[in-house]
Amino acid sequence: MEKPQTIDEWAKRAARTVRTIERAIKDEGSKPSAVEGGKRLFSFGDLPTRIQKMIIDHAMPAPLDKTNSPCTALAPHSEASSRTLPEDILKNPRVQRCAAIVREADNTPHGYSRGDWIGSVALKYGISAGGVYACIARQKKYGLAGHLHTKPNRGRPKKWDEEALQFAFGLRLKHEHRKMSDKSIYKAVKAEGGRCGWKIGTYESLLGHFKRRINPLLLAYQNGGRRALDNMLPPILRTYADLGPFEIEVGDQHKWDRWVQDDETGRCFRPESYLVQDLRTRLIYGVWVGERYNGHSIGLALRQGLRQFGAFRTFYSDNGKPELSQYLNDILEEMSVYGMAVEEAIDLPIDLDAQAPEETAAVVVCNHRLAAVRNAKAKLIESTNHHLEAILRDTFRLPGNVKDIAATGEEAEIDEREIEKLKKAGKLLLFSEFVNVIFRAVNFYNTQRPHRGVWNEWDSRPRPAELTPMDCLKACLQQGWRPVRIPEEEIDLLFLAKAERTVDRGRIHFRTILGDLYEDSSEPAKLAEVHGKVTVRFDPLDPSWLLVYQDRQYICRATPVEFSSMRDMELAKRKIHEKRRLLKLYMEEYRKLTSGVPDLIEYSTRDKVHVQAQVVRPLLEFKPQEVGDPLAGQTTEQIEAQIRMHEATERSFDSGICVKVERPDGERPVFENEADRFVFLGVEEKCGRPLSEDEKTFMARFAQNVTGDVSEMYEIQISVRVEANEAGSAPRTRAAG
Repeated sequence: MEKPQTIDEWAKRAARTVRTIERAIKDEGSKPSAVEGGKRLFSFGDLPTRIQKMIIDHAMPAPLDKTNSPCTALAPHSEASSRTLPEDILKNPRVQRCAAIVREADNTPHGYSRGDWIGSVALKYGISAGGVYACIARQKKYGLAGHLHTKPNRGRPKKWDEEALQFAFGLRLKHEHRKMSDKSIYKAVKAEGGRCGWKIGTYESLLGHFKRRINPLLLAYQNGGRRALDNMLPPILRTYADLGPFEIEVGDQHKWDRWVQDDETGRCFRPESYLVQDLRTRLIYGVWVGERYNGHSIGLALRQGLRQFGAFRTFYSDNGKPELSQYLNDILEEMSVYGMAVEEAIDLPIDLDAQAPEETAAVVVCNHRLAAVRNAKAKLIESTNHHLEAILRDTFRLPGNVKDIAATGEEAEIDEREIEKLKKAGKLLLFSEFVNVIFRAVNFYNTQRPHRGVWNEWDSRPRPAELTPMDCLKACLQQGWRPVRIPEEEIDLLFLAKAERTVDRGRIHFRTILGDLYEDSSEPAKLAEVHGKVTVRFDPLDPSWLLVYQDRQYICRATPVEFSSMRDMELAKRKIHEKRRLLKLYMEEYRKLTSGVPDLIEYSTRDKVHVQAQVVRPLLEFKPQEVGDPLAGQTTEQIEAQIRMHEATERSFDSGICVKVERPDGERPVFENEADRFVFLGVEEKCGRPLSEDEKTFMARFAQNVTGDVSEMYEIQISVRVEANEAGSAPRTRAAG
């Protein structure tokens, strides 16, 4: 394009005076492109139409009797630029003749006045001087289109009133009438015309008016609404070269054109995936594969990208039900801490046959809750899914193709037979195998497949013959860009699936393929200290662990419970020792917290001997011959000694403290049951005090009747009381069974 020039320079090129150029500029109100040094500069397009013609005519001195100059045909400042010109306008004899008259009339020779020259031109072409001026005025205002022979009523209906046609157009375009036939529309128009007195033409003429005057865009809006209208409007083209790596991520769901078999049941199904792609580098940022995608699928795909490439800034998605789930809404709130955000995407329509998908606009931001229905063809990631399908088909050559929708019935039947044959022969891929191939295909797309969009936006020269998305990321790293890393535990907190559960005695019921009980195996077991509702975070693809939170505070990492065995004694013994260790741990913790604390309870002030006598009196009232009263035949001093022993025994059992009890030789306290007697005699034996033969016989008989956890409980009680005796009066917690 020519640089703007001064009026003097344009006057020389047009072979006219400066005054002629200035007067033409003043008449048409042309504006300069720039002003430098006090001089106005005009580009060629800024000059008046007749000045443009003079410059071209001077540059092309040969007569142009059968053609016209381009500047005149498409005058930039005339109304002709907004009119539709017939294709054969330059071949129209009337247009050629009028253009020649105007051209000669504007080329006034030196020595002639304007009026004399116009008169000579009119005489040459056999018209009046006014006819010449009329030709000049029409071309100045309308361009070449002004010379077309048109009548005042040309194009207007002859047998229709305009009101009747407008009414017919409205009926034809009304959304509710989109299924009605044109014949019924014509009948309605004719009936309304009879009432209103309109002039109505024939049915065939109405069809002609529909074809000529109804815009196809209006028909598209009538039949398909806003989405169909979007499909017919030109797309917005953009470049992603001004973005940074992982500045904008776009995600979309895809159902693969492959049949696979379930690893356990053998059932055939088409797997789905959720793919996240970076706009700048075209790298596939993250991918999830499963039987059916949901909100958790989106989170797991983003989680994979965060762990592999680092943080992104903005993620755009559709506004489907999974994208609007509460799970993603929670992520939206929490990601603001890291400067990341999730938005909804409006896709703009595009004809993929005419333009490369990676060169089109992918998304436009809109409100997260108010995103309109969009056309999925507009997104770059849609073409990426098709490329991955091609990689599976041509590079990895997977079996199990889904039948083509556009295929004939015979072709579809052959495809169905092939699937059944592959299934019976065991040649269809298992789902686990298919997932492995998908990740290999994603790596192939990122590192080996040439990408045209990356090549088009490559800024350094010379450009390599082929460029991949990974090449783009490496180039960004060389230019100084660095990824933003987030700790993995914080990534888990953001994107892992979430559920509410209740802790039951240190364990969580959670249904998975590995079992339904989880516990904390660390020391000390923090989950045993938690009660009530907790929040668990989990990976649906890895049920071997749970992250437990309560009130947004991290508690522990829970793993499936290891069940004990009825045959494996080593495993059973280890589980018993683990529980005993926990018992001892919390008993010691209890003693530390309560040893120096006074008792604040206000007890009765009655005489303790009197109270114990009331307890023992019912025993003294029994007949010795009926119940074998152990107090029969004893003196008052012996009874008081046994009361003191009974008081000490009760105090030791109630408070968990085993104390030394001074008792007369050969005497034993009174027990409420055999279990109390067994524990008491066990303490006596552990402390080195001799037992009688009857007591030894009782100990052996009682030990034979108890097994398992009950026996362990008695052993723990005996050990605790022995330790208390050895330590003096230090308090010990009483072990629970």
